[in-house]
Amino acid sequence: MIINIQNTIDPKLIKQLDGIVLSGSNFYPPHIGLLISGKYFSCSARSVKKAISFDRVYKKFQIKNFKVIIAELNFSPSNFVANQLFTNHGVLEGPKTCLGPVKKTIENYLSLSFDANFIYEFLPILEKHQLINGYFQYGLDKQMIKGKYKLKNYSKQDVLSCIKDLQLSNVK
Repeated sequence: MIINIQNTIDPKLIKQLDGIVLSGSNFYPPHIGLLISGKYFSCSARSVKKAISFDRVYKKFQIKNFKVIIAELNFSPSNFVANQLFTNHGVLEGPKTCLGPVKKTIENYLSLSFDANFIYEFLPILEKHQLINGYFQYGLDKQMIKGKYKLKNYSKQDVLSCIKDLQLSNVK
C-alpha cells in the first residue's frame, strides 16, 4: 500500500486528533492503535491501554525512536464504546491482533462492517469511503519518496510471530 503523507506530526494538534496510529521500530508489521480526541487506545501482547494521553505515548515513541503514521479520521468514535471493546479484546494472545478492537470500534461507530484483516487492507477501504482526512508521520523521512511511503504487506503468521516474540520478551 502506498500512503500519501501530508506532513510530519504536529505535537500541538495531537491533543484533539482522531485517527488510526501505526507505530513500531520497523513497521513489519506495525502496531495499530486508535486515537480518539487525543486519547490513545491499544491492545498489545503486554497490556491494554485505554484513553491514555497520546501526548505521553507519542513522547515515548520518540524516545524509543519508533516510526509513526497517523491516519486522521474525519469522525470521532465513541470513547465509551472504545473502552468497552478494547477491554473485551484484552491482551493479545492466540489469534487476536491489535487491529481487531480498532476495526470493531470504527465499524460500531459507522454501523458498517469491513472485509479487512490487515491495516494495508483496512486503510484503502476507509479512503474509498472518504473517512480519512490525511496521513501524518514521524521518523519516516528517509523511507519516503516524494511524500509517499510504501507500507509492506505481511501475513497473519508475521503478526502472530511478532506477538509471540513480545510475549517471550516479557518472561523473566
